[in-house]
Amino acid sequence: MKSSRLPVLAGVVLFVMCLSDAFGWDSEYRQGFALSRFVERSNLIVVGQVIEIEYVTRENIKGRYTTDITVAVDQIIKGKPNISKTRVKFMIRGGRRLIDMSVPKFAVGEKVLLFMTNSDEGYYVNYPYDKLCPYRAAYGKRLIKDDKVHLVYAMKNDKLKSVRMPLDLAVQLSKAAIKDKDAVVELEKDIKDAIVQRTGSDTNLSQTLVDRLMEEAKEIVDKNTETETQESQNQD
Repeated sequence: MKSSRLPVLAGVVLFVMCLSDAFGWDSEYRQGFALSRFVERSNLIVVGQVIEIEYVTRENIKGRYTTDITVAVDQIIKGKPNISKTRVKFMIRGGRRLIDMSVPKFAVGEKVLLFMTNSDEGYYVNYPYDKLCPYRAAYGKRLIKDDKVHLVYAMKNDKLKSVRMPLDLAVQLSKAAIKDKDAVVELEKDIKDAIVQRTGSDTNLSQTLVDRLMEEAKEIVDKNTETETQESQNQD
């Protein structure tokens, strides 16, 4: 076997191993893709556009081959970017010489909703489990197209089921989950029900459901903000 095929083969093996692990998690796996779960496990959430991709070889990193991604930030939902208020830079494993199937892919010009966590190596794209797994749906990179975000919420007949959620709703639900995760989990039950019960190939939520979720998520934010303000004034 040619040596050039070894990285690809290694990636395939990793994919199969993690695929097996993922389905072994059962209920944990089924709830792991929820927006509220990403918010809980992230300390930086931003909306932005990928503006630079740089392949870097790092001697101090296992695997050595890495890629630095720079995103121009349009909106900060949670946390503080590490470069400036308008820039965030983070590393993913894999590069030109080594394809790592356990990380999401990026392209210059993409508009993304990112759920991230920081470590000693800097920020990295978050995932909803304690194990790495090469499901792009499981990672905190959500691609934005036509002002909608592709999310996976439930399983039907052992298949992943997705929804195209308006970006404004995804942002509002994220803000609400920061304030009260349990309340948003209740709202997400309606999203899961809508996904499981639908027929056909349409992946959009009904406008009626979108409007109601927007209103209730905003109420969660407003109510908790008001409570926090009152508590702060009482302490003064």
